[in-house]
Amino acid sequence: MTQSEKFYGFGKKHNPYEEEARRLWGNEAVDQSNEKLDSMTEEEQNQVFENMEQMFRELAKLCRKAPESEVVQNAINNMYRFFNENFGVTYTLEAFAGLGQLYISDSRFTENIDQYAEGLSAFLSKAMGYYADSQKSS
Repeated sequence: MTQSEKFYGFGKKHNPYEEEARRLWGNEAVDQSNEKLDSMTEEEQNQVFENMEQMFRELAKLCRKAPESEVVQNAINNMYRFFNENFGVTYTLEAFAGLGQLYISDSRFTENIDQYAEGLSAFLSKAMGYYADSQKSS
C-alpha cells in the first residue's frame, strides 16, 4: 500500500472525510489543517506522512504492553506532540482522546491502523484515553 493510500483523507486533495471532519470538529479546525498542509511542499507532506507511518510502526511494537506503562505513555506523548506540530491544529486532551475513540468506532480507521498490528486501534484508544486523563490530573 502506498503512502497516499494509507493516509488517504489527510490533506485536501480528494478528501472523503472533510465533510465529516467539519461536522465533528468544525470549519475552523479543518480550515487550519488544510492551510497547514497546503503550505507544505509535496516533499514536506510526504515526509510528514512517512514520519507518521514510522510512528505507527513503532507504536505497533508496543501494543502488547500495558497502555498505562511508562514506555507506552512516552510514545503516546510523542504522538500527541506529532499531531499538534504537523497538522495545523492544536488537539485538546479531550479531542485527542476522542480521536482514539474514533480509531475503534469507525471501521475505516480501525482497518487502516490494524494493518500495523492486530488490535493496535483498540490499544491506541485505551492508551490515548489514559494519556488524556493523566495529563488533565497533572
